Amino acid sequence: MRRGALTLALFFALLLAMPNATSARIVVFGDVHGASDSLTQLLQGNGIIDSEQRWIAGDTTLVSLGDLLDRGPDSRAVMDLLMRLQDEASAASGEVVVLLGNHELMNLTGELRDVSAEEFAAFASDPLPSDVTEEPDKPAGYTQLKRALSPTGHYGRWLLQQPALAVRGNTAFVHAGLSAPIERSKLEETNGQARRAIEGSTLVSSHGSSTRSTPELLGQLGPFWYRGTATCHELLETERLRGALAALEVDRLVVGHTPTPSGYPESRFDGSVITLDTGMLTKVYGGQPYLLELSQDGNDASALDKSGARAPILERSAVRIGSDDAEQALAAELADLWADLPPKFDADGRLNIKRNGLSLTAEFIPASKQQTRRAVAAWQLDRQLGFDFVPLTLTLSVDGRRGYVQISSGAWRTEAQRQLENRNVPNFCASGHVFDLVRLSDTLMRPASRSVEELAYSRRSWDVRLTGHDASFGRRTQIDITPEQAVIPPLLRTRLASLSAASVNATTQGQLSKSDVRALLARRDALLELSSFEPVSTQSTP
Repeated sequence: MRRGALTLALFFALLLAMPNATSARIVVFGDVHGASDSLTQLLQGNGIIDSEQRWIAGDTTLVSLGDLLDRGPDSRAVMDLLMRLQDEASAASGEVVVLLGNHELMNLTGELRDVSAEEFAAFASDPLPSDVTEEPDKPAGYTQLKRALSPTGHYGRWLLQQPALAVRGNTAFVHAGLSAPIERSKLEETNGQARRAIEGSTLVSSHGSSTRSTPELLGQLGPFWYRGTATCHELLETERLRGALAALEVDRLVVGHTPTPSGYPESRFDGSVITLDTGMLTKVYGGQPYLLELSQDGNDASALDKSGARAPILERSAVRIGSDDAEQALAAELADLWADLPPKFDADGRLNIKRNGLSLTAEFIPASKQQTRRAVAAWQLDRQLGFDFVPLTLTLSVDGRRGYVQISSGAWRTEAQRQLENRNVPNFCASGHVFDLVRLSDTLMRPASRSVEELAYSRRSWDVRLTGHDASFGRRTQIDITPEQAVIPPLLRTRLASLSAASVNATTQGQLSKSDVRALLARRDALLELSSFEPVSTQSTP
């Protein structure tokens, strides 16, 4: 089949996956990557299939977010199971929705670089036509797998019937993310744009490197690859997400593709996005399988492990321990605890805390009363504006020393370490870079220069953490930023515009002096006057 016919079929599958009547139960799983045993245990433990792997879930809708293939050993068994379950579910008034992921797309277009030896071997005994011989210098089963997953092969034909995007109830499902709205009302226009892109595309040869023209739909900003929904800072991505949800007439989006840093299902954008790639293929990703269960009206969501037990859906944030309410409660709890039982910090000023299954690190920083107040105020204002860069910060005295403590979870590398390692900070966001927000945060709250030890990144997800805010605020009103650098996303602009002396004092609980507040608002005014009204759209660099 010609490349154009293949990609056009994928495009039609994307557009034609329209919503149906909401069933009594919707359950979703993320990237399988050939982990057949884990998937089977997950479905059996949650009443989807029985011990014979037969459908027993009645009118349930089961959604796969794609990436059934590659890296793991049993992709063929996974496809066989889901192909059969689609028929069995349909006969029981249920439904199995299998979305295409980037690895299905790769296999359909002959890109087999991530196929495991076990996957090739699973096809090795398949007979070949008399006029076809196995390709030399390729693993056993290579030719058979390539044929079976081609557009005319047994599995390829089935995959081409599956959608890239589905809507059920008030929730949309896609493998990776949506960099731009895909609107039902403009299918003809979108179809024309996609067709022109497809006509200029070429096929990549398997296991080779080549330069190609990739249609936008199939490229890094398309629904098979875009990581911005899962990783882009919420201040940068919110307007893009709102547009996508409005165009699809839904309230929520569920995605896979990008492994969650915690290994649990995670929510973003106040629950408007749930990310569900929890690393089911344990030997590669070190995670475990989870189902996402949605209520009939779609308003309630919960995670289930392979035994059917409830699991947390964590709120994703670089430095936040939980939701704002949970973090405030933790702050009050720890303040009360430490008032009664002073903590024992090690020689480096650190203390490890175990709470609700999380390992937290508390770091004590000796500081004056004014420095402490400014550090705490920076954390409070950081939360109000939605930067989420500053770790939870509490006033504390240790062994008679005045100061404050900052609490965060996860492993971090400082900017000094990053420079020493000569590593680049990845950017998957189509609307800018997190450094744009760091510059805005520092311009507003920390006019003093920042050291390379006060900027850090989480080691798994490259989220940003900022410290050293005991040097924040002050009376300086001048800002050292150019108009090109002062691009403020709409959501942040609204929050900045709403700041007043009264709201700052309420948020910071009176930690800042009147002169600090006046200077802060003066810098805010200068930023708003200098900045553009629309964010600059930049190409993501995955």
